[in-house]
Amino acid sequence: MKKRTKYISTLSKRQAEEFSLTYSELLRAKKYFHTQLAHAHKRHIDFDMSFEDWAKWWEDQLGKDWLYKRGRGAGKFHMARKNDKGSYSLNNIKCITHEQNGHDRAKNKTASSGHKHATRVVLTKTAVLDIFTSKDTNVYLGKKYNVNESTISAIRNKRSWNWLTKGISK
Repeated sequence: MKKRTKYISTLSKRQAEEFSLTYSELLRAKKYFHTQLAHAHKRHIDFDMSFEDWAKWWEDQLGKDWLYKRGRGAGKFHMARKNDKGSYSLNNIKCITHEQNGHDRAKNKTASSGHKHATRVVLTKTAVLDIFTSKDTNVYLGKKYNVNESTISAIRNKRSWNWLTKGISK
């Protein structure tokens, strides 16, 4: 068993060198890849790239320090599908800023903003208003509406659905 672990470790170290990454950066890159793959799957979007294709694409777009330039947040870069349609494949993706991605998703009506995305949202406007004004605990409301407590907290703290709860006092 120890030899196999050492072999896998050696293989990963070679792969890290291939992508000009340290071993820990390679592990983080693989985590990001699998997260993006899972999010695409959750949204029923095909993801037609291997890790190697994905990492090479990022390096081609942003250079050797691509791992630190991509991600969420202002000034970071995203892998976006052209016109927010089709699969994540090398011939259908582009590198854009976080801000541009938000703008494009709003323009193409693919942004997740509450009730518009029935496959992702289980709450109605009425339920959100009840949650926002309720005196019940987050645990109770989470069970009542079949959502995570963090969803309840986000609504109550105006981190989610704030376009609906704006101007309403608790």
